[in-house]
Amino acid sequence: SVKSIGDSAFNGCSSLTHITIPKNIKSIADKTFAYCTSLATTSLPDSLTTIGYQAFYNIDSLKTLILGKNIKTIDNSAFASCAYVGELYVYSTHIDSCGDNIFNALGDSVDGGIYVFVAKNVEIIPEKFMYATHDSVNINKIEFEEGSVCKRVEAYGLTSIRTKEIIL
Repeated sequence: SVKSIGDSAFNGCSSLTHITIPKNIKSIADKTFAYCTSLATTSLPDSLTTIGYQAFYNIDSLKTLILGKNIKTIDNSAFASCAYVGELYVYSTHIDSCGDNIFNALGDSVDGGIYVFVAKNVEIIPEKFMYATHDSVNINKIEFEEGSVCKRVEAYGLTSIRTKEIIL
């Protein structure tokens, strides 16, 4: 079985529509799925702890993004320019490190902005989670699940967002 996926392994595979990441994979390397312009769905396993630089960069066909509960590190521009993502679900209990612009221009082409759901077990919104230096993140609503144990939003955690509603 596959144990690791190297840098740019599927970069530019424009016909790829779905990928299921095996449950034993702990990291997705730099630019692994960048420019996979037809990738509409992906299953990210709970074993995943690290998402590399531009791992899912510029995938216009991606509509929903689910961050599993064990992600600890998301590198620069990991999901940047995924302009049609309409829903972002965050289940990661404690992300330790976020690079710059991880969601830059996320949902820019979605009418009314994207929906962000933060699960009740998420303890911290990490520094620079929604931080964008170039384009803000177009968010319609951020909803913290009822019974949320979130203790804090760290510096720049929700900076550079355009949002209409936040439900704590």
